[in-house]
Amino acid sequence: MAYADPARRLRVHKFEDDALIGSHQEWRGFVGRDVAVLWEKQTAPDVWEGLTDTYQRVRASSSADLYNQIGIARVSGLGADGLEAEILP
Repeated sequence: MAYADPARRLRVHKFEDDALIGSHQEWRGFVGRDVAVLWEKQTAPDVWEGLTDTYQRVRASSSADLYNQIGIARVSGLGADGLEAEILP
């Protein structure tokens, strides 16, 4: 998005950066936890994306068809736009 006012552009970028940092701080609390995930879509071969019950975005690898299923995943780390996890049996 383009802004004519340079001061406004800086405020918007700072707001976006603060929001991203806040999300990452919140996500850190999930690392190592087991969470229920509703798997919504396959984003690449063997890569599934879904949401926890608190609407945290989760990504994990699986060759199974997980579409519209709820499963348990262990959060292993932070990704650029959500949590990285391993699907538990």
